[in-house]
This record gives sequence, structure tokens and C-alpha cells, in this order.
Amino acid sequence: MSGIYNIFLKWAPTDKSQTAAWGRHHLTFANRYEADEFYRLMQTVRHANLPLFPGLTRASPQFWCHSGLLWHSVHDVQALGLADDFRTTLSSVLINDGQVGGRTFDLIENAVTGPDWVSGGTFFVRNRRQTGLYWCVHGGWVHTSEEKRTKFRVELEEVPKGRKGDEMVLVREDRVVVSVVGEAYERELGERKYLGVEDFEGGRLQRKAPDPLF
Repeated sequence: MSGIYNIFLKWAPTDKSQTAAWGRHHLTFANRYEADEFYRLMQTVRHANLPLFPGLTRASPQFWCHSGLLWHSVHDVQALGLADDFRTTLSSVLINDGQVGGRTFDLIENAVTGPDWVSGGTFFVRNRRQTGLYWCVHGGWVHTSEEKRTKFRVELEEVPKGRKGDEMVLVREDRVVVSVVGEAYERELGERKYLGVEDFEGGRLQRKAPDPLF
């Protein structure tokens, strides 16, 4: 996936006067994969033994919030050398706030649609190059089809300690487990709870993908 991918990042501390005036950033990434990998960094990065982005949430794939001690944490994580892997794939700018004028509030023109790429989410899986071809379960096997499609659940194989699966956005290096959503079993497979693929275990297809499957 190539092209530019934009994020609005809002500082949302408990002090309501502060959240209304400060800490709005526009993040631009080389692609969505880089953006989600940066989000995973934000979930764990620490400085002086404190998390830089406590209370980090995703209202949508392109609207993130955090309740960190400082509004400029996204600047700090770069200035402190804690995000060097993104030095050539991330650009960030402080956008208009209530105290300082002259900063524009840009619109995101390439807003994405569809579900967020989080562990435990359900997706239709399609071919990246032939986007009309979808995965379809029929007769206990996974096929590709232009007419039919089956919904799959994609989950992390191992959830990091102290995290909930549905808090984890999926990134390229993850090992994932893919399973057919239950209603698809009933419709296509009856009582047979498995898929006819080379590696299967109770209907769960395990793979490590160089890029997200969906």
C-alpha cells in the first residue's frame, strides 16, 4: 500500500480547559502500515519510566487521542530518538489551537472507510491486486470468488502481556490466526468446524503475512 496517509492526533487531558485549546497534531505517514506501526509504538513507548501516551485510544483509524502529561508528547517521542524507525516515513505538525493563531487546520482528503484493523475484528478478505476476488468458504475449502465472500475473524496469535486483544491494531510483522465467523460455518460447512487448507487446526488458519491480509 503506497501513497500518503493522514492522522489527526488530539491531546485529551482531564483538564477540560486544556483539552479545548492545546495539543492538536496532524501526522502524515508514507502509508497506512507505517501509521499503525507508529500507533503500536505509542502504546508502549516510555520515557523516565513513564508512558508518553497514556489513555491512547482510536476513535477511528485516522482520529487518535491520548491523555499524556504534556500536549507535545508526539514531538518529544521524535526529539528523544524514541521513534527513529519512522524518521523517513512520518511528518508531524502542530495545527490550529486556541492560544496561538496562524496555524491551519487541514482537512484529510483521503479519508479511509471500512473497519479498523484491530485484533479480533471481522473482515472480508480480498486480493490486493485483483480487488474483485474475495476469499469464500465452500465445501470445507477456501476459494476465491467474484460472486461470493465469507467473513473471517483475524486475531493476534499472542497478545502482549497486560493488553487486551481488541486494543491491538494489527501490523505487518504480526503472526495472526484467521478463523471463519460462526454464521459462515452454519451456512457453508454445517457441523464441520474446519477449513481445507494446508495448515488448519479447529477452523483456525495460522500464517505470518508480509502485509495485512485485508
